[in-house]
Amino acid sequence: MNNLFYRYARFLIVFFLIGCNSGSVQLLNGQTMGTTYTVKIITNNDLESLHEKIKFELKRINTIMSTYIKSSELSLLNKSPVGNSIQISEDLTELLSLSHDIYKLTDGAFDVTVGPLVNLWGFGPEGDARDIPTPKEIAQQMQRIGFNQLQLEGQTAYRMDDIYIDLSGIAKGFAVDRVAALIKEHSYADYLVEIGGELKVGGNNGEGKPWSIAIEKPEVLQRSIFRTLPLNNLGIATSGDYRNYREINGQRYSHLIDPRTGMPITHQLVSVTVLNPSTAFADGLATGLSVLNYKEAMKIAVEQKYAVLFIIKVDSGFSEQRSPELEKYLADLKKK
Repeated sequence: MNNLFYRYARFLIVFFLIGCNSGSVQLLNGQTMGTTYTVKIITNNDLESLHEKIKFELKRINTIMSTYIKSSELSLLNKSPVGNSIQISEDLTELLSLSHDIYKLTDGAFDVTVGPLVNLWGFGPEGDARDIPTPKEIAQQMQRIGFNQLQLEGQTAYRMDDIYIDLSGIAKGFAVDRVAALIKEHSYADYLVEIGGELKVGGNNGEGKPWSIAIEKPEVLQRSIFRTLPLNNLGIATSGDYRNYREINGQRYSHLIDPRTGMPITHQLVSVTVLNPSTAFADGLATGLSVLNYKEAMKIAVEQKYAVLFIIKVDSGFSEQRSPELEKYLADLKKK
């Protein structure tokens, strides 16, 4: 199973792509990284050659970052002897460095070494449905968690402990950015790129208006639109915990595991959407903020001036909260 993203076990909100009914819209799609991709480009040109380049780029990224390809760079890093340095590519260096930045920004809530805990709680590919892990089992796996146990020096990397790195929570966003850059290199300004729910747009849709992206209402039993967000030359990513969970002895346990405690999250923050020029950054940050509670997450959004939409579960249903930067972004769009 060549699925780069299953192990991390994070649930990605479905994005509904709204608008764009013009005949000038070219649609490219396919499968990659254990999920699907959709590309929309506003043009009447033949895009067969560009599509082949997109497929090649997606395959190249997967062979670098997949944990299911034994010969991938990431797999080789994970198998390297503790303390032994290896040379890694510029792409892997960039994504590991970005992951470390988000790890520090979220005080460890986003940690690409969390995989052993995800498996322990029965959400990863090596997990199984059973009783709640014991404190001893959690403590044992916690010894293998910690991005600070990876040393990066330029394009040289080595593990200082027996950590297992999984880039599931950020690699799709990285791939979206690379495909978007490839499209821009071919002089197309109006486009949409989506991979497994992570998305980036440029310019306008087929109607000459900003792309409109609908965020799913965080309900377990049905799918509907909670609200739409106009997107203008930005990436967007959403993380939520309300569908991917387990019930053990009548207790609901989220798939979002706090790497700092080894426990599933228990707060009422059910969905986090991040807008950012870097879809990879939005991808990782959405996960990290989802692990934090609302007050902690909003504090980061305010201090760092990130555009973030929070959905919180309340007795009457759901409450929407926007960071000041998101409010400013939406107000500025209205003025145009």
